[in-house]
Amino acid sequence: MFIFLGAVLAIFLFVGGPEPYSLRSFSYVWGLGHFVCFALWTCVYVYLRRSQSFFRVFFEVMVLTFVLGGLVEIVQSFIGRQGSWYDILHNQVGALIGLFFLSDIRRRLTTWLLRTVQVGLVAYVLWAVMPLGMYIIDDVIAWRQFPVFSGFETPFEHFRWQTQLSKSVSTEQAISGNRSLRVVIDPRPYSGIALNGALSDWSGYHNLSLHVYVPDDETMEFFVRVHDQHHNFQRNDRFQQPYQLQKGWNHLLISLEDIIAAPEERKLDITRVAALWLYTMDLEVPRVIYLDDVKLL
Repeated sequence: MFIFLGAVLAIFLFVGGPEPYSLRSFSYVWGLGHFVCFALWTCVYVYLRRSQSFFRVFFEVMVLTFVLGGLVEIVQSFIGRQGSWYDILHNQVGALIGLFFLSDIRRRLTTWLLRTVQVGLVAYVLWAVMPLGMYIIDDVIAWRQFPVFSGFETPFEHFRWQTQLSKSVSTEQAISGNRSLRVVIDPRPYSGIALNGALSDWSGYHNLSLHVYVPDDETMEFFVRVHDQHHNFQRNDRFQQPYQLQKGWNHLLISLEDIIAAPEERKLDITRVAALWLYTMDLEVPRVIYLDDVKLL
């Protein structure tokens, strides 16, 4: 049974799975599958090596899991999937779960050592699973809020926006409600934030609307980019326009007809929007902006 299940899960390491625009909760659940996959593989390996001592098998399992897990991530990077150090860590934890919870060889350990490791593993798995609840709650909220993408009034909305920059929910400025997203933009070639995943079907609406507050006097060139699930990652295959932001609140109202017509050789598929990116280019000094009330009209 373990061999069969392990073989099935091995297929899913390379086939299917979440896309960049999938629901965050689905993507997170899929990532947790590394626990299950490597726990089952470990059980099969331990059964084949059951004549050896526990600590010898433990060493072999840890080394093989790291090597095999690393190879899986490398292969995934060549077939359009994204490798992750978290996946490698989850592989190791999955192998430990197989050793210390599922395999008969665990009975060779003293009770105190077995229970200590089991408690540690349970604590780690609970810690790893906790964000899933947040993602499920916010995915439901996002579905109910649509066509509003973010007003930053609910607890987890800011996690929808991905960035390497410093971001936080702020009550200093707000165009709608009491909160906005404060983003510190660094001087780098491309610097900004992205709303990825499950943006839904934009058909039936006429405009993309967002508000950006600039607290200082200097004008800022601010780019808005939209691409769909068919995007070939070329500049001429997406909507990408610069806007000049002045001090205070700036209302950007972008026609969806312009977004649809932006690709040079086709029409952007407004029923399968994949990402909304907001960014600046080549800033000389750090700047602060506040983002609020991002929605379709």
